[in-house]
Amino acid sequence: MEEHTTKVPYPARSDTDPAAADTDIPFRLKTVISALLTIWREGGPNRTSETQMRKELETLLSHPDAVLDFFDPDFEPLILLSAQGKENDTLFNLLIAHDPNAGPNPDFPAPSNEVLFWASTHGHAGLVMRLLEVDGIDPNVMDDDQYGDGETPLTCAANNDAVDVLRVLLDDERVDINLCPSWGRGTAEDGNRPTHTALWWAVSAGKERAARLLVERGAAIPRLESEGMVRRLLFEGVEKGLVTILEIVLRSCRGRREAARARGERSSNSNSGIGDHNWLSWSNHHRRTLLSLAAEGGNVSVLDILLRYSENPWGALNVPDLHGRTAIWYAASGGHDEALQVLLPHVDNTRAIDFRDKEGKGALAEAVEQWTSRREYPATHRSMALACRANVVRLLLGHYFVTTESLGGEQIEILLGRSVRGGYVEIVEGLAKKDARVNRGSTYFDGCNQKTLVSWAEEGRHQELLDLLLAESPVQTK
Repeated sequence: MEEHTTKVPYPARSDTDPAAADTDIPFRLKTVISALLTIWREGGPNRTSETQMRKELETLLSHPDAVLDFFDPDFEPLILLSAQGKENDTLFNLLIAHDPNAGPNPDFPAPSNEVLFWASTHGHAGLVMRLLEVDGIDPNVMDDDQYGDGETPLTCAANNDAVDVLRVLLDDERVDINLCPSWGRGTAEDGNRPTHTALWWAVSAGKERAARLLVERGAAIPRLESEGMVRRLLFEGVEKGLVTILEIVLRSCRGRREAARARGERSSNSNSGIGDHNWLSWSNHHRRTLLSLAAEGGNVSVLDILLRYSENPWGALNVPDLHGRTAIWYAASGGHDEALQVLLPHVDNTRAIDFRDKEGKGALAEAVEQWTSRREYPATHRSMALACRANVVRLLLGHYFVTTESLGGEQIEILLGRSVRGGYVEIVEGLAKKDARVNRGSTYFDGCNQKTLVSWAEEGRHQELLDLLLAESPVQTK
């Protein structure tokens, strides 16, 4: 029994009449594509038929009469249908690659603006470039009926992070980068309208690359109306390291605050976090603040942006989470010395508290434990990791709000031994200033040898350390 290949009518091959077969090439192309789209749309185990039709499609595309006019209104629905799935998108790429009629068609029909929307949404920069060359095409066209939000090709590309399409559109001098399609042909500077520009869409969708490109091309910073949106974008931006989006959101917040001050007003209660910059003290369900999350990841760029746009970073720095851990604690635990260098200058030593977590460990105790533990590091960056952790200890000892009270006597001995063995003069000096009580005659085992601290200093020719150890009262004895 002959196998049925598809439910879609499919013309039989005209093997006996080659001339007749040549005359139906355009029709056969459309029929094969329609059949493939039907299979993908309906699904089901029909892979044999699909394979046969793919081979048939490749054969037809190689025929000299296989002219695919993407601007043909009869063919346009097939293009739109191909947007319904990844495999269909692959088919569309195949058709574009084999299109011998790549030039613009002067008879391009107005309803085919939908193709421009589709190509902008799915990142087909080459097709967008060809479409923009067609007479009568409006690159700022709005499609209220289809999208409801009144999107433009630029907002579609921004919302889907189609950076290549964005570049093509922005290179066209007709494109209005600050057009607000949701509110008609307004711009970002108009009145009190919400600025649903392309940059607004990129930011709200968390599309970092698109947002960066739009800012570089001079897009105006949009207003963000909802505190819920601002909160979501800030936490997502910190967790994912979306530096550009964070800066856009915070610039928008600062703009609203300055505008309110100029009017002699305070922000409304619903948006007080946006206008008054209380956002830095916002926390998630674990009571983790933005600074706490950024410090744990050691993202210096994110920390720098958060602190730069905050009027009172100290308040957020001094907020412990459910485990009693602050931003400084997390930076110390992760060995993020560069993050600590950004955070510590904002500490108010007159009010600072050396918080301890529920296990009784302060930031210094956690940093010391991480540095002196026998944990394994990848050989490629072991020395760098240990150097960073040593620097964390040094930085913490340099701030007088940090105490050694949470360090046990054994932990202090190990810390002192590791510092003398490695020649870390500033750490030993820091311990001396903190009045750490340790037996300077104690020994330290480095994994191979066990010697006294003085012997380690002499062997390493660390004269400054030797002088400290032999001084009358550098590090007190028990």
